[in-house]
Amino acid sequence: MEEILGTYVDAILGLFVSFLGAFVTAILPYALKHAASVRASLQCFSLVFLSRVAVAVVPALILPPPLLLITVYSIVLVICAIYTLERGLTASSVGFRFSHVPFQVFGGLALGMIMGVTEFAILSSDMKKYLLFQGEFSLEHFFYVTIIMFLFVALGEELLFRGLAQTSFEKEMGNPFFAVMVVSVIFAVMHLGYVTSPIKLLEIAYIFAAATVIGYTFLKTKSLVLPLIAHGTANTILFGVLPYLV
Repeated sequence: MEEILGTYVDAILGLFVSFLGAFVTAILPYALKHAASVRASLQCFSLVFLSRVAVAVVPALILPPPLLLITVYSIVLVICAIYTLERGLTASSVGFRFSHVPFQVFGGLALGMIMGVTEFAILSSDMKKYLLFQGEFSLEHFFYVTIIMFLFVALGEELLFRGLAQTSFEKEMGNPFFAVMVVSVIFAVMHLGYVTSPIKLLEIAYIFAAATVIGYTFLKTKSLVLPLIAHGTANTILFGVLPYLV
C-alpha cells in the first residue's frame, strides 16, 4: 500500500510540475515583450511539458512496467512527429544526421557506460522498485530492456529534448551553451517526481549533469546518434545489467 501511495504522490507532483511548466511557457510570449522573440522555443518547451501531461492518463498501476514504458514513449514519439510535421522541419534539422558514425557509436557507448555505472551507484538502494523485470538475469529480459531503452525511451527523450527543444532554443537565442543549460534544467525538473527524500536530490543533480554532457555532444555533432547511444546504453546498464549482477 505504501508503494502504491508513493507512486500516486510522485505522479501528482509530476503532473503539477507539467501543468505549471506548460502554462508558464505558453503565456510568457504574451506576458513579456522580450519573450516574443523566442516564442517558437517556448512553444517547444510547452510541448515538453504537455507530453508529460498526455502520458499521465496511462494506467501506470494496470500495465506491467515494460508495456507502460512502450506506451508512454510511443505517445511522446507521436507528439514529436506531429510537431515536426506541423513545423515543416526536416529530419536532418532535428538531429537525424549520420556523419562520423564510428566515432559517435564508440563515444556514445563509452559515455553511456560511465553514466549507467554512476547512476546505479546513486540509485542502488532503491533499484528493485525501478526494475522492468523481477527475478534473475536472463538474455531474454536483457534483450527486451535494450529494445525498450534504445527505441522508445532514449529515442523519445533525445528527439524531444535535444532534437526539438535544444535546436529551437539555440536557433532563436543565438547562444548554444545557454540552450544546453536551459534544456538540461528542464530535463532535470521533469524528473522531480522521483524525489521522495532529500537524498534523492543527488539524482536530480546527476540528471542535470548528464543532460548537460549529452546536450554538449549534440551541440558539437548536430546528430542524435551519440546522445541516443549514450542514453540507451546508460539505461540498459542501469535497468538491465547491474541490478542483477551486483
